[in-house]
Amino acid sequence: MIQILFVGIFVSVLLPVLWSLGRNRHAVEGKIANWDRVGGVLMAVLLGGLGLSQFLRTGGYQLESAPWTQLNLINSAVLETLVGTPTHELGHFLFMPFGQTLMILGGSFFQLFLPVALSVWFFVSDCRRLSSIFLLLLGHSMFHVAWYMSSASHPDQITLLSLEQGAANHDWFRLFSQWGVLSYDTKIAAVVRFGASVTTLFALGYLLTLQWVGDLKSSEYSK
Repeated sequence: MIQILFVGIFVSVLLPVLWSLGRNRHAVEGKIANWDRVGGVLMAVLLGGLGLSQFLRTGGYQLESAPWTQLNLINSAVLETLVGTPTHELGHFLFMPFGQTLMILGGSFFQLFLPVALSVWFFVSDCRRLSSIFLLLLGHSMFHVAWYMSSASHPDQITLLSLEQGAANHDWFRLFSQWGVLSYDTKIAAVVRFGASVTTLFALGYLLTLQWVGDLKSSEYSK
């Protein structure tokens, strides 16, 4: 029942937002490109802070002081509960016709595939800043998937909307058990987490470069 609720959130909230963003992508790209250097730095600080917060939070580090509490709230309440989890649950439904294994795997796969697909699409549409932002969202999702993988050996510690999720509902417990690699869950998760770190740093650096080059071009044109 909870899974259907999250699929409903994706269809009724996320899908219209993504559709509108896609239709107006060049206008949104232009607005971001026209931000001054202060706006660009503030955007980078916020996105970098969210990435670092996700890195620490999914790694088991709990920082309770400001601004980490606010960043953690955005990560958990917005980017995971309202974005990541609905995308994850929709993936299960999309892959349901292809057998149990692909259905289980489909949640995490679609959670990673969607930001990749959108990042590539914005890139080929010459919306490079939007592409880098969705690449940052990919890094965010990779951190979450890595954390989910690392909990496979103790699935009872996972909750969804404060409801305990047992082994029967834990995707990676079921997959790793089926593949005989359950004892390697933290090692596999560490590899994915490293990939998430590289992806986040690359996306952030790419976004900053785009903003900086844009400023330089603007300066040249104004002479």
